[in-house]
Amino acid sequence: MDKSFWQAIQANDYAVPIGYSVDKLTPELLSLFGEVDPELRDEIAFPIFEHWLEREHYTAGEMRILVGELSRNLRLGLGEIGGDAVFLRSFSALGLAALVNYDNRQPFLEADEVRQLAGEAAAYLKAELDLRGYVPGKGWAHAIAHTADLLAVLAKNCHLEAADFETMLNAIADRVTHSGMLVFLYDEDERLATAARTILLRGALPPSALLAWLRRFTHPLGRAPWAQSFLSEYDRRAFVNTRNFLRSLYFQLIRLEHLPPPMTDFIVSLRQTLDELARGY
Repeated sequence: MDKSFWQAIQANDYAVPIGYSVDKLTPELLSLFGEVDPELRDEIAFPIFEHWLEREHYTAGEMRILVGELSRNLRLGLGEIGGDAVFLRSFSALGLAALVNYDNRQPFLEADEVRQLAGEAAAYLKAELDLRGYVPGKGWAHAIAHTADLLAVLAKNCHLEAADFETMLNAIADRVTHSGMLVFLYDEDERLATAARTILLRGALPPSALLAWLRRFTHPLGRAPWAQSFLSEYDRRAFVNTRNFLRSLYFQLIRLEHLPPPMTDFIVSLRQTLDELARGY
């Protein structure tokens, strides 16, 4: 189908065209998530998918198949930097976020399926090397922001447990502290902080786990200490992203009302972590 076909669907209030069916159109629709035409991908294909999903055009079984297909897309071209495959990975993560958001309201996934997806999302966040936000001429790549959105909706799912939340938080910490390819310019730190905040507010992790998580930022795994970051632009960019992420998380938390006592204590520890990062810089 050409672009005008999909534009006509959008212009007709996202109605399925006469003579076509959602199950026949969806494979091609999902392939458009990898389009380099930003209008076709961002402004036409993805909104069509969202509307069809919200209008319950898919059965529970069909949505479970979609979760599997989009999850597999996260591995296509993974490890490349600067290529176009990032668009399919990134928008597949966003599609998964839409499906999980639907599941949070009207469950169709089993507990083991949600937990598997949470693990895959965390693994993808750590493994994605193409950290570009906006790409001139091609629009939003934004793999990190879209995966953060996926983690944020997963954090609200009733099937996840403390171990899942810890895996997700650790993936966020590892991504941020090893993000020296570029400085986040397009609110990736805010989106990651929103995911972390949502996980933290589930209240499933003990204080010891939260303190261990904060230590991953002051003593990042598998890299030189921050005190040496001025020696390398890569390390310095990672340091700036780390500091900005923690600041975003701190301000998101202190703006909330009626925080449970464990979160009040965590905010104190978070402030101390920020102070530790500030010393000597």
